[in-house]
Amino acid sequence: MIPREQPLSIQISARPEVKLRPGESVALTVIKRIQGNKWAVGLKGRVLSASSDLELMPGRSYQASVSRSGGKLVLRLQEPAGSSLRELLRREGLQTGGATEQVVASLLRSGLGIKEKTISQLLEALKRLKLEPRRHSRLLAILLDKKIALSSRGLAALVQELAFGEEDLPQGRHYRQRKMPQEARDTARELKTLLNAADSSAQNPLQLFNHLKGGGQNWIVIPYCFAWGQGQIRGTIRLRFQPGRQEPDPLVLSAHPGGGERWFFHLHRTPRGRSLQIFSNRQAGVEGLAPSLRELKTKLHNLAVEVDDTIHEEGDFDGFSLPADLPFYQGVNTMG
Repeated sequence: MIPREQPLSIQISARPEVKLRPGESVALTVIKRIQGNKWAVGLKGRVLSASSDLELMPGRSYQASVSRSGGKLVLRLQEPAGSSLRELLRREGLQTGGATEQVVASLLRSGLGIKEKTISQLLEALKRLKLEPRRHSRLLAILLDKKIALSSRGLAALVQELAFGEEDLPQGRHYRQRKMPQEARDTARELKTLLNAADSSAQNPLQLFNHLKGGGQNWIVIPYCFAWGQGQIRGTIRLRFQPGRQEPDPLVLSAHPGGGERWFFHLHRTPRGRSLQIFSNRQAGVEGLAPSLRELKTKLHNLAVEVDDTIHEEGDFDGFSLPADLPFYQGVNTMG
């Protein structure tokens, strides 16, 4: 475990051939989570085991400085100020880790101010609805951004719609199962049908959510349900529309094929074009899916979409924004 006085540190087990000197600055790449707080990291061309209480992002590179603590080598991450969330929470006297940290990060990503009252509202709603903070605090923050009160009587039904397909949540109204499209034109037609249905005049919580605009981020959510093999695959299409842009960015597809398995496909713009990152909680690993993933990568490459080679841990994703999309904030308003 990492000593508490070094919150942005990683402790490594370095072999003798990996020469590290205290004070040296090195590049560190996170390869994957092994179990719990154990990680596999790449350092100076070697794969090493490491331990850290930080929620690292597989595939991401960090700059770190080398030091020693209790006879162990410790790498202190040289994160930019905007991503040192835990350090800032400590500075403001707020609890680090757990639900509070997830709530604060969700409020920041939604462009909302950080107030003690707001944090308390989200924590209370998470507890009342028995929601998992890591996966659902962002949903609640987006509701606040759309001026939907977390004390609303229909809140539980709306959350069911927004997280449609997740097996650990009660499901709301039944969505008609459609045949999985085989051709691109059929897929486009089905998506258009789903979009029109989400914008219907029927009075339901989801229709209200999609019509209300947020302060700076306007998210709409479209549930879907398709026949898939002998079962079905359910989930949502999440689109963010921003002022002055004709096309949504990003587009997030959540897919839940059953058995508690969750997938998220995050398509977003980059300076070089479009990029896709994939997040999954698949316990059995993704090795058996390699042929399908290679086919997906080839098809998207033909559409000028870059696909990240790493399948990231679903726990690093809030269902809407990439882990790195966390703006810098100067302080926390404890007066409102």
